[in-house]
Amino acid sequence: MTPEALIAILAEHSAWLADTTKGKRAILSRANLSGADLRRADLSRADLSGANLSGTCLDPSNRPNGDTEGFEVKGQYAYGYRTAIPVCQGGEPYLVGQTYIAPVFSTSETDCHPGLFVCRTEEEVRVFCVEHNQDPGTIIKVQMKRKDVHRAGKKWRVREFKVMEGASVGTIEVTELELQVEFWKTKYEEATCTIRAI
Repeated sequence: MTPEALIAILAEHSAWLADTTKGKRAILSRANLSGADLRRADLSRADLSGANLSGTCLDPSNRPNGDTEGFEVKGQYAYGYRTAIPVCQGGEPYLVGQTYIAPVFSTSETDCHPGLFVCRTEEEVRVFCVEHNQDPGTIIKVQMKRKDVHRAGKKWRVREFKVMEGASVGTIEVTELELQVEFWKTKYEEATCTIRAI
């Protein structure tokens, strides 16, 4: 991929992030990005699966800066907090006792780059959600290796974490699941879903 082609794709991606009716999501799966300067690119929600990332800030051999200032630290581990469901991407909740690994991880100093985002305190999670007009929902406590922590500006991300406490959906027994969908009569109507768990 030429540098010009990459610049064009990232510009379209930036427009898409600002307004999903404009631009286009960056699909860079299996692209050869070796040596590309991605340090300042906003890569949130970009598809980088299978891309050659050697020589970039996303190179798996890069080492995070290990900045754990303000985190609870015990030995080789640091403890932080985050939302149980990813704020920007949505998806399945992170569950207690499970370990999660970022499919792509950045050592760039740009704050909107791939990784698993964490905060130092529960209050920081709430502030982040307010700033991004999101409901924090359940806040979870996570354990990560200090060497896997990377600070970029006022944000932290990690390669891997284990959920210690806070979010467990396994305790709910679902005996009946009812899903009702009313199809949109116009493109402005909302579909309604009712889920009942007993």
